[in-house]
Amino acid sequence: MFRYKKSALFMLAGSFIFALLGGGKLPYFVFYALSLSIVFSYSWTRMIINKLNFSQRTMSDYAYVGDEVEVRTMVFNESFLPAACIEISDEMIRRISGKPALCNVVSLAPFDSRCVVEKFKCKYRGYYMFGPVNVNISDILGLFTWRREIKCAGSLPVYPRVATLKNFNIRPMQMFGTVSTKQNANEDYSSISDIRNYYPGDSFKKIHWKVSAKKGSLYVKNFEMSGSAESYIFLNLYKYDYNDIYRNDIEEKAVECAASVVYYMLGKNINTGMYSNGKNISYIRGRDIKEFKKFMEELITVKSNGLIPIEELLESRSRLMPRGSSIILITPSLNERLVDKIVQMSESEFDVTIIYIMVEELKKEYKDILEHYKIKLYSVGIRDDVKASLEG
Repeated sequence: MFRYKKSALFMLAGSFIFALLGGGKLPYFVFYALSLSIVFSYSWTRMIINKLNFSQRTMSDYAYVGDEVEVRTMVFNESFLPAACIEISDEMIRRISGKPALCNVVSLAPFDSRCVVEKFKCKYRGYYMFGPVNVNISDILGLFTWRREIKCAGSLPVYPRVATLKNFNIRPMQMFGTVSTKQNANEDYSSISDIRNYYPGDSFKKIHWKVSAKKGSLYVKNFEMSGSAESYIFLNLYKYDYNDIYRNDIEEKAVECAASVVYYMLGKNINTGMYSNGKNISYIRGRDIKEFKKFMEELITVKSNGLIPIEELLESRSRLMPRGSSIILITPSLNERLVDKIVQMSESEFDVTIIYIMVEELKKEYKDILEHYKIKLYSVGIRDDVKASLEG
């Protein structure tokens, strides 16, 4: 894109008229000098703009929301002419940080290069391609400005923030991994998954006597589950449940809660499935922390653009889940239909926990219903600390 100051044309026209009317060497000298200056400035900037090259790199291959990232942009002037004023702004930084891109001004000698270093905090997750870098170059007189958008090779994945939870108050009616709870699920007694401390109520048949003798305290054997021990996370991405003003912030907080709960569950060797109702219904499943990465690869891209209400997804998927499973619903909105479905699932022996991403206070009638049926409710504001909110 090309811009010029209209004052340059007015000055040129004025000097020409003055030379015609006044005559003499001086008026014509002024006219010719001004004409040459304008032509030279135009040609200078026109040549340099096509001789500028850029490359970008970051100090790390990936980042998490909340991390500070350093981006280095190398500018190369491959022309034999100097570049007096180059303005550089990076669109990738604006997209990741949520703030207007800063404008950096540099000047380059012929065949010179310069490194522009920018630091910013990641606010939004996603896969971000480097650039485009917006470049404005002006002549010394400021008469002409050329604008060019330059693409750069490379990308930076920004993963959702993960809060490391020490505890999370779920009340499943099964034996989950290394967490002792109310009711055993089907176990495969031919395969031991791990060994843990004895808890009151554990069957004496499960005591590992050799290990207990060596350790001086009782230890029991955990067996592989045959498919009944399950925890399911439902991430509500129904587009009409999100406040448009705070959509991005709500979305980030909901995804952070999902990632944190998944990390906690897999760290406890709990069989965990995660449903999300974005534009496409997705389902990810894992058994231990080694499989956490595939959850993150899914969560880095999800958006609140779903067209299927979360209560419909709960209705269709709950029929496939074993009774006694733990259900964690992460949602920015609760309505009458959804509350009724949650109560129905709770009455059907599902252990239901709600993580409510709070922009406005939840209706008292919904709070009273959830409290009456002893359904656990966590409220997390878009500015709240997830770890403090979910451990409380």
